[in-house]
Order: sequence, then structure tokens, then C-alpha cells
Amino acid sequence: LSPHSAYNVSPVAWQAMVEACQPWLIHSHLAEFEDETRYLQGQDSCIKDLHQRILGQRFSPAYHAPSPVAYLHGRQLLSAQTVLAHAIHTTAADRECLQAAGVGIAHCPRSNLALHGQTLRAADWQCYDIPLGLGTDGRLSTSDLDLRAEARCAMQQHGWSAVRALGAMTINGARVLAMANDIGSLEPGKWADMVLWKAQPFTDLPEDALLRPSTQAQQVLVAGQNRYKRGCHAAC
Repeated sequence: LSPHSAYNVSPVAWQAMVEACQPWLIHSHLAEFEDETRYLQGQDSCIKDLHQRILGQRFSPAYHAPSPVAYLHGRQLLSAQTVLAHAIHTTAADRECLQAAGVGIAHCPRSNLALHGQTLRAADWQCYDIPLGLGTDGRLSTSDLDLRAEARCAMQQHGWSAVRALGAMTINGARVLAMANDIGSLEPGKWADMVLWKAQPFTDLPEDALLRPSTQAQQVLVAGQNRYKRGCHAAC
């Protein structure tokens, strides 16, 4: 279930959708830009003009809160089923709240930089037990849906190693989706989801070679079953 954001889905509608759908996960965009925070605080922002242009009328938040995280928390809309994209503008209190609720974060640095010129500070999240995986957002804000390009951007922005970036793509992403017991790493009992890559020349660490733009996927297996093989026009 994907209520888009706290600034265009009311808490009442949000809760009604959750109760009606009983979803496995609830995905939303939160704390992506500063006007979102100002709107939920009751200050002047571009959000009401956005509502007017898209929806034909202006709206006000159901109540005021110091931050988007606090706004959802105030209506008990944060839980271990919640996945939030972006989370650029959060405070230490916000992150403590997200940790306590068990929320996961989809970090989309390329989209953030393209739309807002900034992204979250990864160092701010290091001392919290909050799953932080990588996402691509959508084609309106990124040129493609290449998760490895997202990883390279995160390495440049945060000083991450390739090992750290690969973890954000795999096991941390699985944690965000509440599926780390099934996917995200190659271990006995998991689904055997694998991608086989070809790197030329292979002169550095495997993780570095994997994230090079020139490295190509050769084969994709899901639950041990072949789903793609380079050179085949259909699953072989």
C-alpha cells in the first residue's frame, strides 16, 4: 500500500486504507523537502499552491507537528510495516522515533540531488538501528532505474566503500522489506536469488568490480530458477 505522503493523504484516509487493505508493507515518501516540514508546522509553504494546481483547491494539514515524522507518529501511523523513502530532513528525535517504531528507509540519493540538491547525511544514521537500503525513486527524477548507479552515487556522497554500498543494495534492502530471513544474502535456507556478473578486467576487489559501470549482468536466478541469461530472447 502506498499513500504518497503526509502532505497529500490525510491521517484519517491513511488509517482507513490500512484497515481496509491490511497490507504487508506501507510505503510512503517523507521528509523529502523543507516545504513539507513547513506545511505540517502550519507555516507558509509551496504545498498549498501545489494542491491548488493539481487538485483544484487548497488543503491544510489535519493538525500541526514539528516534523513529518512527528506528524505520522502523532496518529500512530508508523510501524515495522512502514517503509519511508527519502527522510532527508529528520532530527535526532525523529530518528529515535523511527527506530522505536521499526521503520525502514529507502535512500534515493540521485533523486534527492536532482530534485533538491541535497540528500540525507548518512553519518546521522550510523548510531541508530534503522534499516537503510538503496532505492531509485522513479523515472521522473532519475535517468534510469539502475541500482548500481545509485550505489555509486551513495559512495561518492557518503564516502561508502563498495562493500558498504553492496550491503545497502542487498541485505539492508531485504531488512527494509522485512524479508531478510528469505533474501538479501547467500545463505542456506534462503531463496537463492543471484545475479552472475562479468567484469573485465578483474583486477580489484569483487565488490568494486561489481559496481563498475562496465560490468554486465550475465544471468539472473530467482529462487534458484533461471530468469534471464544474456544472449537469450526468453528465460532459458
